[in-house]
Formats: sequence, structure tokens, C-alpha cells
Amino acid sequence: QISLAMVMPPEARLTNEINEFALSMQRLVKLMYSSHRQTMSEIRRVIQSIFPCAMIKLYGSCATKLALPSSDLDLVVMHRHQDNKPCSSISQRHAKTIAASCLLDTPNPADQLHLIRRALIHEPWASGIKLVGMTMPLLKLSVSPVEMLSSFQGSSVADHKIDISSGCARGHSGIHAATWINKQVELRPILRPLLLVLKQYTRE
Repeated sequence: QISLAMVMPPEARLTNEINEFALSMQRLVKLMYSSHRQTMSEIRRVIQSIFPCAMIKLYGSCATKLALPSSDLDLVVMHRHQDNKPCSSISQRHAKTIAASCLLDTPNPADQLHLIRRALIHEPWASGIKLVGMTMPLLKLSVSPVEMLSSFQGSSVADHKIDISSGCARGHSGIHAATWINKQVELRPILRPLLLVLKQYTRE
């Protein structure tokens, strides 16, 4: 009995294998969406306890759907107001919090991330917290979804690797890069499976 794979041209078999690999990676990453959302929510809570005007945005491979199950979660801290003017006052909710201030009152990206690091070390779900880099400082940590919430629900229990950067860093283009990549992949759908395969090969 001759199978379809035996008569299929080699290039067609390769295309099928690449597409199957990409679909399997996307299914695995999709299982992590719930814990990713909970992770971002908790990190947002910690950051806004220091900088009430801050927001966090996702960029990198998780934002472009080019993530592998082992990929980091890339987050950037930004001022929520587009005019980038310092807040004139702190909300009453944070008025009693000594550390609470406007993100733009601490314009140095390393100083911003240092304050966030000091807050994160008190969270039982955060570990391995370290600040690296000078020109483009990065706060790296691991997050345990199981330790994060007693009500955690999700099939992914592996620790998430998180990279937090500051949108105030000169030359930070993560959000723009993610937007550009998404547009390119939309125009050329074949790019997604090819890039996922290449990423896997570079990690092996």
C-alpha cells in the first residue's frame, strides 16, 4: 500500500511538516494564554502601586504570535497619557502611598525599573529578579502561576520568564517593531511557520 507521503514531492512534504510544527507550537502557546493574562494583571498591580499613571503593554514574540512555549513574556512600562506630561496629582486611592508618584517624575529608565524591582521582591510568586543592562535596562524575573493566585486556573504550570523594560528608554522600539512584524505576517502568511521553525532551530 502506497501512502500519500510516499508519492508527495519532497518540497510538499517539507511544507506540510513546517506547517504542522507551527500549528503544534501555536496550540501549546494558546494553552498558556490564561496564565499570561493573570501574570500581566499581577505585574500591573505591583507597578501601579508605585506609578499609578503607568500601564504595561505586551510586545515581542507573544504579541506577534511568534512565541514558542519557552519564549519570554516581554512587557514595557509606559505612561498612560499620550501627551507625556507629568501627572498634576495622584489619585486619592494612592495618596497615602509614599512610594506612589508619576512615572515621568522618575525619567531614568534604570531608576524606574529599580523601584519596580524593590516592589516585586516582596511578591511570593516572583523570583530570580535582576536588573541588567545600562543603555537599554531590563528587569528580568520568573513568575510562578501556581504561587501567584490560590485560585489559579489553567493548564500551564511552568514558570514564566518575564522581561520588563521602560518605554522611557532611548531607542525603545518594541511596540513599533511588533506592529510592523504583524503587518508583514498578515501580508505574507508563510512567514509565521518559517519563523517559528527558525526560532526553534536557534534554540537547539
